[in-house]
Amino acid sequence: MEFLKLFIVALMPVLKVLLITVLGTFLALDRFDILSRETARKNLNTVSFISSLSSINSYHLITHIIGVL
Repeated sequence: MEFLKLFIVALMPVLKVLLITVLGTFLALDRFDILSRETARKNLNTVSFISSLSSINSYHLITHIIGVL
């Protein structure tokens, strides 16, 4: 039973990489046209804007918590 748990834990990172690879391949296919030239730049700008906002907010939250302590 312990071997099975260890095997599953060791297998999870490999499965995550394979899942991300399949998802990236799916998004890059011309048939689905999700990452076309027209929409790719807009979508990537949106993702970078949202991620930068969340990192700025978390930075201010951490500095506020440290300042309170």
